Amino acid sequence: MFMVRYFKESFRLKNLINLRKEPFYKVFIYYLFLTFVAVLPLTFLIIQEGGQRLDFIQEDFKNPPEEWLLPENCSVEYNEFVCSSEQSYVLYHLGIKYVFNHSGEIETTEKSILFRKTELVYTDGKGAMMSGNYKKFPLVYRFSELNNVRGTEEFASEYQKFAEYIEGSFSRWIVLNSLLQTLAINFLISIVFVLLLALILQIFKIGYQDFMSFFESIKFIMLSTGLPAVISGIIGIFLPAISTVIYNLGLSLIVMLIIVRQGKKEFNLKKEI
Repeated sequence: MFMVRYFKESFRLKNLINLRKEPFYKVFIYYLFLTFVAVLPLTFLIIQEGGQRLDFIQEDFKNPPEEWLLPENCSVEYNEFVCSSEQSYVLYHLGIKYVFNHSGEIETTEKSILFRKTELVYTDGKGAMMSGNYKKFPLVYRFSELNNVRGTEEFASEYQKFAEYIEGSFSRWIVLNSLLQTLAINFLISIVFVLLLALILQIFKIGYQDFMSFFESIKFIMLSTGLPAVISGIIGIFLPAISTVIYNLGLSLIVMLIIVRQGKKEFNLKKEI
């Protein structure tokens, strides 16, 4: 298989430059795979930490709503929202609408958190929504307990816990969104880096008659990612936050090392006039 062959050749640095004539689609598939490998440590870190937050719930509740009076007759019990009446209770905090005991049709035109019988729903006010369950809440969580701590030192900390329970309900979507964003951003950065490095390599045309074209340089750089991906993956186990930096730095060093050492063997120097 071509990917196995490319990977083996990536550890024989002097042979990599000879693969620049390989079909681009094969090289690109190989490059995509190694780019994913390079960000694996960061991917595991995101999964472990539960992704990024929804960016408003826990932040908003750092200033807990002292004017709130939650429905005393409602609670979360065994992964369900339970209320002794069918009435819905609407509260607002920093522009976000919180609806307790919500039922019926879900409106997505307003940024809101909806507490429904078997699900917790978040709407972003732009037509999108996501749902979660109550598994991150305690088995029995009574809203009356939050009311009871109003005016005490525990008020702020209890509302932070409440915010954590809410965000935890959407953890699977938060993780997925964080993963997709991380992969997309890192892939875009890597592509830009490859293009810039290929452009820099064109400077060597000054000294060689038949140096690689810009397109061949792109393929050569993509084929050189094997060793940097392995090194960044190993380092990323201990320092996942810098794995992509190691990957790009290692790639640039390897590419330049190959050009300096193999350039004179592969390309003809320009004759002085």
